[in-house]
Formats: sequence, structure tokens, C-alpha cells
Amino acid sequence: MDANPPPGSPADDMTVLAAPRRRLADALERHADAVRGFMLGGDGNIWDIDLFVGGIANRSYYLVRGFLAAFDDWNVFAAAPLVRLQVDSLVRLSYAAHAPNAHSVVQQVLSGRKFRGLTDADGKQLSDRRLVELAAEHHPWVGHVYSSGNEWVHLSKSVVLVPFDVHGDTPATLSFAFPRRGDAPESFYTNMLEAMAEATDDILTYLDLWRRRKGLPLGEARE
Repeated sequence: MDANPPPGSPADDMTVLAAPRRRLADALERHADAVRGFMLGGDGNIWDIDLFVGGIANRSYYLVRGFLAAFDDWNVFAAAPLVRLQVDSLVRLSYAAHAPNAHSVVQQVLSGRKFRGLTDADGKQLSDRRLVELAAEHHPWVGHVYSSGNEWVHLSKSVVLVPFDVHGDTPATLSFAFPRRGDAPESFYTNMLEAMAEATDDILTYLDLWRRRKGLPLGEARE
């Protein structure tokens, strides 16, 4: 995918968005090298964690592709929820990476158990809220982005009122436009784009961390 925004993209219309969009498009291209790095590492042996992080990498790649397509079409209804899904992957990957026994976590997930059916070292259920809370220790921005993303995942006021405008007070008049894209300020597009780029970069960092540690004794890492 071209790192430069296509004509008509918000990043073409608002130049401040060009750099973060390019960052995200570059991250998209880094997925293949990241997967190749850990799948071929560790003498070519395949571990259970390879399956876990490989699946997350595959999901991340298509989420980024879908996000960029929706973003370039000014479709915030599709783009914003994809940020929330990318963060969903990140908080689970973060938990597994920092858990006392990553292999145990991964094995339970691969056996079909949901994260919400697991408990952490303190005996607390791994609900979405708990996963975000734990991930925030390593990614301080994640809580705000997760909450903001929920506004667009669920049917909220932000979504419902998009096609309507209210004019005046007494009496008020109501106008309705259909279909109508979400007219958001530049700051909204900037925050959405930067959040997707940050989540993706952090996922790629974890993929490289696994490449560096795969097959080595605890505490050791390769360059």
C-alpha cells in the first residue's frame, strides 16, 4: 500500500495527518518481516507462542489495511471501531508477554478458553477492563483510547446524532441528511490515526521481542 495518502483522503485534505498516516502505512509493510523473523527463528522450530503471535500479526495486518481504506474514505464509522479492535489485540498480547508463564496463557487460549475465563496472578478475572488496566502499566495511553473507541463500537450518542442538525431554540428546527459521514474536527482524525499507529507499533514491538527471545533460556535475547 502506498505510504502517501490518495487524493481525497483526510490526510490529503489536512496536511497534519500525512505523517501519522505514512507511519501507519509503513507499519503495515513491516508485518511480513516481523512474522518471518519469529517463524524462521529458534532453529525453525514452531512453538505454541508462534501460533498465538502469528494469529495476532495476521489480524493486525488486515485491521490496518481496513482502517486505512476506511480512513481514506472519511468513513469514521468503520475506521474508529478498528482502533478499538487493534487495542483489543494489544492488551491481550501485553498480558501474555508479561505473565509469569506466557506458555500457560497461550496454551489455554489455543485450547479454546476465552481470556475472560482466565485469572491473573492476583486471582482477578481477565475481563476487558482488567486487561486494559494491566496493559496501562506498560502502555499508559491505552485506557483513554479503549474508552473512546467504545463510543464508536456501541450505538452511542456520538453515532446516533451524526445525520441530524438542530437549529435555533424556540422553536427549534431539525435537519436530516442521509447518508452523512461523521463530520469530526481535525483533532479527532489526528487522535484516531495516531492511536492506531501507536497500537500497531506496540504490537510489532512484541512480535520482535518474541523473535529475540524464542528458544533461548529465560532472561536471554538475541539482537
